[in-house]
Amino acid sequence: MTTEGFIATWAASEAAERANKDAFLIGLCDVLGVARSARQSSK
Repeated sequence: MTTEGFIATWAASEAAERANKDAFLIGLCDVLGVARSARQSSK
């Protein structure tokens, strides 16, 4: 996804912020070219 595509996708989003945080952060990592956070298991 391009930076412009990412901005367009999330600018149009009207859903609850907490409900979409994971998708937002995954997309942001992809746009920035950084590794996605490793999932941690709960103990």
